[in-house]
Amino acid sequence: MDPGLQGTSTWEPGFEEIFDLSLDLLCIAGFDGYFKRVNFAFEEAFGYTSAELMSRPFLDLVDPEDRPQAAEAFERLIGGEEVLRFENRNICADGSTLWLEWSGRPMLDERVFYGAARIARHIPLLNEAISSVLRYAQKGSDPLVMLTALANGVGEEVFFRGALFAAIGNRHPVLASTAIYTLAATATRNPALMLASGTMGALFGLQRRATGGIQAPVLTHLTWSTLMLRFLPALVDDPPPVR
Repeated sequence: MDPGLQGTSTWEPGFEEIFDLSLDLLCIAGFDGYFKRVNFAFEEAFGYTSAELMSRPFLDLVDPEDRPQAAEAFERLIGGEEVLRFENRNICADGSTLWLEWSGRPMLDERVFYGAARIARHIPLLNEAISSVLRYAQKGSDPLVMLTALANGVGEEVFFRGALFAAIGNRHPVLASTAIYTLAATATRNPALMLASGTMGALFGLQRRATGGIQAPVLTHLTWSTLMLRFLPALVDDPPPVR
């Protein structure tokens, strides 16, 4: 010890200080499925207050696609088994996706487990929306996905820039057809598709008005779809698989 410190009290960090000041996400969670305590890093990462986080089952925060694996990991903790380096996706308050790498240690006598997590990846809302579309596309063979996308593109143009555009007549057909096209996309609940529908719908509508037919919108739509399927997967990195 430094002679200058002899006879003076020294501060040693305890559980409270480590818990509150840690940059990792730390929590104490009960076997009843609710958080009992979370640290500030946890609140900051998810965008919820500690009260909000503790008021709902913690599995509700997990991405629905990853919830079965998370529930299985939870059952292992309840059974007394440590869970190490488990990865899953979680939904933040702003709708973005938070990839976390978890480790948990159960305390059977107290019916709780101590959890620690590090952020593996934070995916903005729009990026996650695009990734979700690509995950569906990657489930099929490339030729079939391409054929389906092109056939869908032709069908959309025949209806929205063909029949619907003509039925609207002179009552702002570009604006009206684009609005209906975008409204139809809201059924997907995917912000990326909704944004693309509004932007591309306006372009296709302007082409329809300028040319008087649907050939130009069809060709543009097919070109757009082909380019997206060809190059978009390389621009949006797919998240690592859940382990």
